[in-house]
Amino acid sequence: MDARDTVAKAVAVDARGLIVAVGTEQEVMAFADDQTKVVKLDSGQTLLPGFLDSHMHVVGLMQQETGLVSLVGACRPQPYAEGNGQCSNFISESLQRLGESLKNDTHNTFVVAMNLDPSRQQYDAVTSSAEFKKCPAQYIEKLIPGSRPMLIIDQSGHFGYVNRAAFDALKKVRTAHGQAWPPALSAGSLWNTTTATDPCSVTYDDGGKHYTGLLTELDAYNVFFPAIEDQVLGDLLQHPDTYVQDGRKGATQVLSELRQAGITTLTSMAQTKAALQMTRLLAMSPASGTRMLSVVPADIATQHLNSKPILPSCNPLEDSACQWPKDLGVNGIKMIADGSTQGCTAALSQTSSGPQYLSSSECAPPDGHIDFSRDYLINQLSPLWKTGLWRFETHANGNRSIRMVLDAYATLQQQQPNDHTATLIHATVGEESLWKDAGNLRNGSYQLDGNTVPKVRLHFTHLIGHVAYWGAVFERQLGKDAAAYIDATGYDKQYGIPFSFHSDAPVSVPRPLWFIRQAVTRETWTYPELTQQHVLGAPQQISVRDALRAVTLDAAKEKELDPWIGSIEVGKVADFVVLSEDPVDYEPKNGGDPTKISSIKVVNTYLGGIVTGASSSAP
Repeated sequence: MDARDTVAKAVAVDARGLIVAVGTEQEVMAFADDQTKVVKLDSGQTLLPGFLDSHMHVVGLMQQETGLVSLVGACRPQPYAEGNGQCSNFISESLQRLGESLKNDTHNTFVVAMNLDPSRQQYDAVTSSAEFKKCPAQYIEKLIPGSRPMLIIDQSGHFGYVNRAAFDALKKVRTAHGQAWPPALSAGSLWNTTTATDPCSVTYDDGGKHYTGLLTELDAYNVFFPAIEDQVLGDLLQHPDTYVQDGRKGATQVLSELRQAGITTLTSMAQTKAALQMTRLLAMSPASGTRMLSVVPADIATQHLNSKPILPSCNPLEDSACQWPKDLGVNGIKMIADGSTQGCTAALSQTSSGPQYLSSSECAPPDGHIDFSRDYLINQLSPLWKTGLWRFETHANGNRSIRMVLDAYATLQQQQPNDHTATLIHATVGEESLWKDAGNLRNGSYQLDGNTVPKVRLHFTHLIGHVAYWGAVFERQLGKDAAAYIDATGYDKQYGIPFSFHSDAPVSVPRPLWFIRQAVTRETWTYPELTQQHVLGAPQQISVRDALRAVTLDAAKEKELDPWIGSIEVGKVADFVVLSEDPVDYEPKNGGDPTKISSIKVVNTYLGGIVTGASSSAP
C-alpha cells in the first residue's frame, strides 16, 4: 500500500518490531540468521498493513458488550448479518422482548438499552416510527409496564428515549446533591416538550412543562448517567482501571472483536476525562492487540490536558530502544456541528435549491438542526489552533454544516496557518460545489473575503456503512437524487481530497473488510423487509485499491501516524493483517466479484511483528 503500489513477496522485521526489508524472498532472506523466525503464508493468503478504523467510540462499544445493557437494534442485511443476535425491524417487537426479559425481575434499578433506530425500524406494521418519536414515553410505558426507570439510546448516538420514571429517578438524584432542576443542557441539546392538549396521553408533567421522553443530542441523555452509574455501569464508569485489569466481559469482548476484524489501530472519541482514561487503559491492557489514539473536545483539552497533546511514550524513528506503544495518546480535537442524517437532525440547506428533508418523510424541519454557529466553532478552536500542536476533527453530516466547518477552518487558517490535518467526520450529504471548495481549500486556491487562504491539510472520513444500512432511508428522507451523493467518495477522488472510512461504533460494526465492499459496490437494502436491493449512486463507487487505502495509508496520514504505520515500508512498524484471500482479486474492473470481499477471513493480526490473535473462523 505504498505510493508506488508495490506488491512484494516478503518482509523482514527486527526485534524492535520495525520493518528492515521488503522485496523478493531472496532479498529479504539475506537479513536472516540462525535466530530468525520464518513465517510462510498459505496459498492465497495475503499480508497487508493492519487496518485502521478512523473514528469510533470504544467506551460506547464496551458498554454495548458488557451484558449490562440490552440491545434493541435493527437487523443488518444478509451479507453483514454476522452478530445480528436478537434484532428486529419493528420497535414494538424489540420493546416487547425487552419487557419480557424484565417480567420476573423485581429490581427497581435503571434499565439501559442501546441501538434503537426509528429510521430503519417502524413502530409496527401500521404505526410509523415518527409517531413513536412524538411520544416515546407513552409507547415505552405501553409495552414495558412497571415503575423501573428506562433509558434507550438511539443507534445514531444523537437521541435518547425515556419513560416518566427516568425523569423521577434523575430528579431525585439531583435534588439529593443540591443540583438545579431541570438541568441546564449544552447548546443544541434539549428535552423535547409538548402542550397539555397534545394527543400524547403520557408525558412527564414538570410544573407545566410536558416532556415527551424524546431527548435530542448527547448532553440531553448524558445527564441521566449520574443516576445510572451506581446501579448499572458502576465499575465500568467509576473504576475503569479495575474493570479493564480484571478482564471483564465488555473489555475482553471488544478487544477480541477488533482483532478478528484485522484492526490494529483505531481512533476513539473520548467525550469525558473518564472515557479518555478508559480508552488508554484498554489500549495498554495485556489482552489488547490494537493501538488506540484518542481525540477529545476542546474543553477537555484545555481543562485537563493544559492545551497540549499527549504523545506516544517513545518514537522508534528517534529512539533505537523504542518498541512503539499501544497507547498512542491524544493528538486531536473533535467538535460536533450537527446531528444525525438518518435521525433527521443533519444541518441541510435552508432553501429548496439544495438538499433538504422531504416534507413527505418523517423529518421536520426541512433544514435539520445545527448545534452552534460558525463563530462559536472558531472561538472554541482558535486558542488550540494557534498553538500549532493539534489536529482537528469536526463531525458534520449535512451540507450546511459541512459548509460552516470549511469556512471555519479557512478562517482559522487565514488567521494563523496550522500544518496539522483538519478533518470532516462523516461529510455525508454531498454537493459537488462543496467538494470543489474543499479541494480548493486543500490545494491553496480557496478564497475568503477576497484573499487566498493558505493550504489546509483537509481530509474526509466517511461512515461508509451509511450506504449499506441507511441508503434507502436517505432516499426516503432526501429523495433519490440527493441520496445518490451521500458519502461521495467519487467526488473525493475527483477533487483530490484524501479520505478514510470508519465505523463510528457502536453506530455501525467495526469491520474494515465490510467497509471495502460497501464502498466498492454501494449496495443498499430497503427496510423493514431487507429483500429489495439496489446500487446507491454508482458514480461514487471506487476501486478496491482505493478502498484499501482508506483503511490503511490514507487513514494513517489523516491521523498523522503515517511515519510509523499504514503501509509496509522499511522503517515503519510491523503492524500487519493476514487475510485468507487478496481483496484486489475481486476488483470489478478486472472482472472480479466485490461482493465476496466481506467474506474474506482475517487469519492473523500482528502488532510490531508479534502475533496478537487469530479469528475464531480462521484456518
